[in-house]
Amino acid sequence: MFLLLLSSSVQACGPYFDYAQLSWQGQSMLRAPTTNFKLEMQRLAVETQAPPLATPKWVRTQDADRTDLTQLLGDPALIEAALKARAEHTPLSIELPQEFQSYQVGAIASHQEDLVGAQAAWTRVLSLPAEERQYRGSWAAYMLGNTTQDPAQAAVWYQQTRAEIAESGRDSAGLFVASLRQESWAQQRAEEPVQALSLCLQYRSSGASAYCRDLRPLAEQVLAEDDLSLAAEDRLVAQAIAALLTNPESSVWNRLDLKEQTQRWLAVSESHQGLAAADRLAWAAYRSGDMQAAQAWLDRSPNTAMSNWIQAKLHLVAGDLVQAETALNQGAALLPPSPEQGRPVFSTHCEHDHADPKRSMNVELGVVRVRTGDYPGALQAFLSAGDWMDAAWVAERLLTTDELRAQVDLHWPKGTGQPPLKGLLSGAPLPPAQIASSMRHLLARRLAREDRWDQAIQYFPRELQLPATQVSESLDLSMDQQLGDDVRGTHLWNTAYAMKQQGWELMATEMEPDFRVLEGFYRGADTVGKRLGATPPVPLFATQPAELTKLTQTQAPNEKRYHFVWTAAGLAEKAVALMNDDNPQLAQALCTSGLWQELRDPAYSDRAFRALSTRVPDSTLNGVVYLEPSKMGLCQPSPQASRGCQTAPGNAWGPLWGALLTLLWLRRNSVA
Repeated sequence: MFLLLLSSSVQACGPYFDYAQLSWQGQSMLRAPTTNFKLEMQRLAVETQAPPLATPKWVRTQDADRTDLTQLLGDPALIEAALKARAEHTPLSIELPQEFQSYQVGAIASHQEDLVGAQAAWTRVLSLPAEERQYRGSWAAYMLGNTTQDPAQAAVWYQQTRAEIAESGRDSAGLFVASLRQESWAQQRAEEPVQALSLCLQYRSSGASAYCRDLRPLAEQVLAEDDLSLAAEDRLVAQAIAALLTNPESSVWNRLDLKEQTQRWLAVSESHQGLAAADRLAWAAYRSGDMQAAQAWLDRSPNTAMSNWIQAKLHLVAGDLVQAETALNQGAALLPPSPEQGRPVFSTHCEHDHADPKRSMNVELGVVRVRTGDYPGALQAFLSAGDWMDAAWVAERLLTTDELRAQVDLHWPKGTGQPPLKGLLSGAPLPPAQIASSMRHLLARRLAREDRWDQAIQYFPRELQLPATQVSESLDLSMDQQLGDDVRGTHLWNTAYAMKQQGWELMATEMEPDFRVLEGFYRGADTVGKRLGATPPVPLFATQPAELTKLTQTQAPNEKRYHFVWTAAGLAEKAVALMNDDNPQLAQALCTSGLWQELRDPAYSDRAFRALSTRVPDSTLNGVVYLEPSKMGLCQPSPQASRGCQTAPGNAWGPLWGALLTLLWLRRNSVA
C-alpha cells in the first residue's frame, strides 16, 4: 500500500498496446486514412525514377583526382606528382591540359582565401571549349556555386554543374547528386521553396539520404505560397503537397485552415490533371470534409488501393455497407502481402499503430462484416490483418463454441509447429505462422471452460495435452458415484488444484474478463460492455439484434477476471465438503484454497479457515501460513512464525508482506 501511495505522484507508464477496434463501435471507420509524411516521402523516392547520371556516392577529392588522372595519363609517376601538387596546394610541375592547370590555380587561391582569384581561375576553365573541359568543367562550376554569396547565382552554377556532367558523361566526384543538394539549399536561401523542394525530392530519388531528411517544413512553405501554380506543375512537389494535406502530424493544421488550403490546392490541381495522383487528391478532399470533391477526384482516378479505400469511406458515409465491403475487399487485394514487421505508410489509427494499409483495410472489412452479421467472414478479415484482439473477441463472443470448432476444423485442422501466442503487449500484428496454433489453443480453452475436456484435449498444444488429460480424468472420477464421497472429494480437490495452477493455459479467456492477450498484467477495454452500452458514436455501427443474441448465447458462467481461480475455489469448496475429517489432504485443501481467495473473496476465505480450525484443529497449518511456489503453490506453515508472516523465506519483500498477512491472520482468528 505504501508503494502504491508513492507511485500516485509519478506519471503512469507502460507498454503500448492496441484496444480491439470493435470496442470503438465504428468510431474510426469514417475517419480518413492518414499519412506518415516521412514514410510517404520514402515511398515517393522509391517510386520516382532517378535523374540521369545521378549516382549517389561519397568520393574523396583525392580519389576522384586519381581516377581522372589515371584515365588521362596512365603513368604512375606522373599521377603521383600531380596528386602531390594537389595535396600541397602548389602549382602543377607536369604538363597537363589547360583545364587542370586553371582549376589548380583556383584551388590554390581558394586555399589562400583569395576567393576573387579562385573564381577568376574557375571561370577560365568554363571559358574553354566544351571538348577541352571534359574533366574539370563540372568541378569549376560546382566550386563557383560553393563560393558565390548570391543564392540565385549559386543556383545557376549548380545547374551548370549538372549540364557539364551531362555534356561530358564524367562524374568522378559524384557532383551531379551533390549539386542537387547544394542548389536546394541555395533556393531555400533565395526563398524559392518550390524549386528547393523539387530538388530535394530529386536528390532523395537518386538514392541519397544524408541530407533533405525532413521535407515537411519545405512542403508547408510551398503550401503557404500565394501562387500554387508552379508547385502544381512539378509532379514531385505536387505529390509531396498531397501527402502534407493527408498528414495529421503536420503543423500546417495548426497554422493554416486545412479545409481552405485543401480547397486551394484542389482548385489549382484542376488545371494540372495527371501531375499528382487523383486518388491522393480524393484522399485530401475527404479529409477536409468535402465529400463531393472526393467523389469527383475518385471518378478520375485509376483503380488503386487508395481509391478503393476512400470509395469505401464514402459508401459508409452514405450507409451502404455492401458496397463498402466490396471496395475494401478490392483495395486490400491490390496491395502486396503485409510484412510481419514494419511501420505503416498510411494508417487509419494513431502513429503507434503497426498496421500497414492492407492490414488497416482488412480491420475495417472485419468491422463491416460484424455489422452485417457475417461473423466467420469477420474472423477471417481480422486474422488477415494480424488483428488478434478483434479476431479473438469474435471467436469468443460472436461464434458459438460449435461454430468456432467448425471454423477451426475447416481452416486450421492441424497446428503448424509454431507455439501459440502468449501475449501481445507491443501492439504488433499476429504473425501468420502462429494463427493456426493460436486459434486451436483458444478453442481448446473455450471447450475446457464448458467442461468439454475430452473434446478440448486434441486442440491443446502438445505440452498441455497431458495436464488437460489429467484434469479431465480427475473430474470424471470425482463424478463417479460408485466411489465413496471421500475418494470423490480427493479427486475433485486434485481437479481444483490443477485448474488453479494451470488455469491460465488451460481455461483463460483471450479477451475479457481475463485478457490473456495482455499477459494478464493489464485490463483491456470491455468490448462486450461497450457494445451493449449507450448509443455508439457512429449510429451505422450500432449493435444489431443478431449480435445481441450471440452475446447472450456466449456469455461465460463467471465473468470475473481470472475466472478460473473462482472456478477452482468453487470446486475446492465442494471437494472439502465430500472429504472425511481424517483425509490427509483435507487440511491442505482448506488452507490452500482459503489463501487463493483471501484478497478476492474474504467470505470464502473465512469459511475455509473456520473449517480448518474446527475440522483439523491439530494441523500445523492453523497459524501463520503462506503459499510456497517452490512447493507447487501449496499452503505451508511459516518457518519464522515468531517474527510474523512471510511470503517465503529469504524474500526481500518479506517484512512488507509479513505485516499485511499478519493482519489477515488476525482477522482469520477473529472469525474462526
